[in-house]
Amino acid sequence: MSSQPLYYDKVSENEDDISLDQPTHKPSAVKRWSWGQQSFIIRTLVIAIYTILIAGICSAIVEYRHSDDSTTTAVAEATSTPAPAAQVEQAKAEVEAKPDTPNTGLDQIQHCGSNHTEAKALGCVYDVMMQLWMPAACYDEVLSERFLNEGNWTWWSDPENGVTMSDEQMRKGEHSVAFMLMDYHKMHCIFAMEKLVRALRNQWSIIPELVSYDHIVHCKHKTLARPDGDTVKGVRAPTGFTSCAPYEVWKNQLPEDHTSSTD
Repeated sequence: MSSQPLYYDKVSENEDDISLDQPTHKPSAVKRWSWGQQSFIIRTLVIAIYTILIAGICSAIVEYRHSDDSTTTAVAEATSTPAPAAQVEQAKAEVEAKPDTPNTGLDQIQHCGSNHTEAKALGCVYDVMMQLWMPAACYDEVLSERFLNEGNWTWWSDPENGVTMSDEQMRKGEHSVAFMLMDYHKMHCIFAMEKLVRALRNQWSIIPELVSYDHIVHCKHKTLARPDGDTVKGVRAPTGFTSCAPYEVWKNQLPEDHTSSTD
């Protein structure tokens, strides 16, 4: 029975003949890394991972901003895009369909209420020469005081019984009616005409009585052209409450007259 050569059979019988030359190819051996090398590699890997993560986050932010800018630009372009011609024409038609509201200036008219308490609360002033409570803007104090000082009139609350009123009582304007001589009534008419001219020349606000044709007719027939003279006692003057506005307002809101100013 043939036997396989044993391992030792291949060994040279003469050990002196063994070649001591280094083999051409040495078997590879597993090399163990030192702890310093391992630590360096771990740090390198961690830094690489962090770098990748940061790069990814930055890329996402840039992409988001780019997307947001694109959206904003699109919205702006859509907003600035001119409206279609049909919409423009419709808008014009709606504007033209709305009736124009005339500027009557009614909001510029000041009032004094209907009694002296309301008049005072509204800042109105009682003008003895007109026997009217009127807004302060229409009160010509200089002219009114001049006429009162020159006239030195007597006032009555009851002419039949000779009950007079003091100037202080008259100036308060809290009475409902007063009586005076005809000479005051004449001067009242002259005062009204002078008051109107002063207001127009100085562009002051005026009361509607000054542009009433009925008032002119009243002054003509009841005072200036009256035949029984200045000694008539018992001219009745009720206390009134008027309004005030610039002439530019009154010219479109003239008081209604019973007497025609065109005939």
